[in-house]
Amino acid sequence: MLPGNKVPRVSVGNLVAFVARSGDLGAGGTAGPTAQQGTAGHQWLAKKKPKSWLSEISVKHTFDTPHGPLQVAGRVDFVRFAAGKKPLVEEVKTCLGDPQRDFGASEHWAQALVYGYLLAHSDERLAENVKPALLNEHDLLPAQSQLDIRLTRLDLLNRKTHSETRTHTVAELTEKTQQWVAQYTAWLHLVAQQREKSIASAQGLAFPYPEYRPQQQAVARHVFRCVRDARHLLLEAPTGSGKTLSVCFPLVKALGEQAANKVLYLTTKGSSQQVVLACLTQLQKHGLALSLLQISAKSKSCPCAASDGENYQDCPRRVGYYDRLPKARQEALSLGWLDEKAIQQLCLRHRLCPFEFSLEMAAWADWVVGDANYWYDPVIRLAVLEQGAKPAVVVDEVHNLPDRTRAMFSAQLTSFDLQQIADFVLPSLQSSLMVKRHKKCTRQLSRLAFSTGQFSFEQTLPASRLADLFTAVEELLVVIDEARTQPVPGVMDSLFGNDIGQYLQPLRRFLALQNYLAEHHICVVTAEHKKAVQCQLICLNAGPYIAARRGDSRMQLGYSATLNPANYYLDNLGLSDCDNDALHWLQLPSYFPPQHRSVTLVSYVNTRWQSRAESLPQLTATINAVLHSARGNYLLFMPSFEYMDLLLNHIPAEQRRLWVVQPQASSEADRQVFVEAIINASQPTVAVAVMGGVFGEALDLPSGALRGVMVVGTGMGQPNVTNKALQQYWQRQGRDGFDYSFRAPGFTRVVQAAGRVVRSESDRGTVVLIDDRFTHSVYQPIFPPHWQPAVANSVEALQTRLHAFWQDKTTT
Repeated sequence: MLPGNKVPRVSVGNLVAFVARSGDLGAGGTAGPTAQQGTAGHQWLAKKKPKSWLSEISVKHTFDTPHGPLQVAGRVDFVRFAAGKKPLVEEVKTCLGDPQRDFGASEHWAQALVYGYLLAHSDERLAENVKPALLNEHDLLPAQSQLDIRLTRLDLLNRKTHSETRTHTVAELTEKTQQWVAQYTAWLHLVAQQREKSIASAQGLAFPYPEYRPQQQAVARHVFRCVRDARHLLLEAPTGSGKTLSVCFPLVKALGEQAANKVLYLTTKGSSQQVVLACLTQLQKHGLALSLLQISAKSKSCPCAASDGENYQDCPRRVGYYDRLPKARQEALSLGWLDEKAIQQLCLRHRLCPFEFSLEMAAWADWVVGDANYWYDPVIRLAVLEQGAKPAVVVDEVHNLPDRTRAMFSAQLTSFDLQQIADFVLPSLQSSLMVKRHKKCTRQLSRLAFSTGQFSFEQTLPASRLADLFTAVEELLVVIDEARTQPVPGVMDSLFGNDIGQYLQPLRRFLALQNYLAEHHICVVTAEHKKAVQCQLICLNAGPYIAARRGDSRMQLGYSATLNPANYYLDNLGLSDCDNDALHWLQLPSYFPPQHRSVTLVSYVNTRWQSRAESLPQLTATINAVLHSARGNYLLFMPSFEYMDLLLNHIPAEQRRLWVVQPQASSEADRQVFVEAIINASQPTVAVAVMGGVFGEALDLPSGALRGVMVVGTGMGQPNVTNKALQQYWQRQGRDGFDYSFRAPGFTRVVQAAGRVVRSESDRGTVVLIDDRFTHSVYQPIFPPHWQPAVANSVEALQTRLHAFWQDKTTT
């Protein structure tokens, strides 16, 4: 039996993508039409057709197979019924550039053939589209009737087409289509068997601990009910309260009760993926047989992308990829658990690209773990995640989602980007057309600096002024992509490798955003001179884009330790228009004893930018007071690397000998070294990091690893062009612009940093916030409820408070 009680349905495109591809994996990164461009191209071609041609005909047919029924449906691009001529079915593919390039891909012809079959066997009568006179002759075609099947490619830039026509009998179309349907339903049968195991194991799964932590069971009930009722949920719970298990366990149970068919678990920090995988591994050890897929970044998982100088065109994992894919798919389904390591090992055995293979399996996994950009980013969004039933979407550390999404819908193009093309692409191609289009692009960018009639160092322009630049960028990318797919003698191999992608990426993102520009975008042009111009498209409010994706999910669950102030997150997450029936907001207090945490506000240190050099003596004295209050490890968070360097130069070398300092160019490996230095320290250690980075969040340390956390500064960003524009934008929306652009996001970083200490019921620790602004009245309403802060007006007062805390035997 196929999965579910309803007759499974698949589009023609998805069917042939699964069964009909063969040969090599295509070279990635070439420009392609957007959906809007494709639609416009089809409409243009429809107007060119004679009136006797029909377009956009809906067809569907339900197949009876040994594994159950399957409905295949789609829309035929064009059909010609004419007296004395064979019926003609035309499938149109749009492109940017030479329409003969890559013409005749196996899946394109397969799609056209299936449409031919569906036209002859459609469950829907065609009377709405076909004239009655023709209906009697062609509605039901005998097996020996012939149809012309035409494949056409339309170049949207030059309005040129290339077509080929093949003639097939209905019997031939029937044989081929039924063969593909049989392959697909056989696969669905295997998926259904795996799904039954997942459901049974989820139904029988018990909570992995003898008892719940306080509030965990209540959270689990809320999560399950929201999934069942298709209701969105925001969950705010303090760090260390067991949020991940409280969320994952009921989601698994929801899969078991078939309240959800798939969970899409998105992370906003790469390090968070290991946390959820560890949680699911724990459930797996207690009997869960879940099919899981982890999607890792291509730069991290793909050997070609990670290897300098390797020629992507000749990558052995790319050559013959689709011929080896079916066998690998079968093995992957039997494995079930496909984390990054499992995918790497499987793809090594089958010589497949790990990144591309993970995308192949995304439609079939019960639980997918990946970065938020695979769902929200308009450039790299994965359509495969939208196949089938709508997933329950979970966003971990959701407080990061507004900034992440704003970045996804922002872009910039600079003179340096275009110079990179001139230096590393043009010399290799020796193409006069490419040189011409590159000059046009450079000229259009430079003109923006003179848009007011005279040179301007910085200006804000309406997006409508960028139309000529968008056109120039598009034309340049097309000619480069044509060169990449049609190598010519004398062109160095590296041009066709993955190396070129790094030079084209800024142009592609910039071009893609023209379809998403809205009132919450600004265009900022800065220039040092006419040959050093930067054009920034800045998204000021990600809320509308996040809200738009809610319709593609069953429900969305976002959770974090920091979702205050509430209005700030409702606006920035696109939830301000949701009523109580659509959105449930759950805020939990800390269940750790409040006397186990000391929170002190240091009011005598001014950390503002202009006062930082003068603050060093008092800052150093404050740090020493904290370190001397109790022996142990401490985290020290600074607002910037510049301030960090000032402090480190002020601290005696002997004292900072055992200090661990975050490197400025930090990676996940650096983060692991940082964590291990704290855990394995043989002597008390001070770990110094910058707020807001990989060291400030998802830094899970074992119970008792830290004595305290010191946070220097309010975490507010610099008053740069973007933050100033954010302030003005939110002020126009009737909000407190300074709060939305500076104070609220800064305090989120502070709370996240402070959450690194007191991670269990037995932990005791101190949080010291070092900045006089924390004592201002605007901060009092947004302090976490479980904080009970006291103000220290001097180093002596701080020493007294810390001494009293550590000497209080009632809290041990």
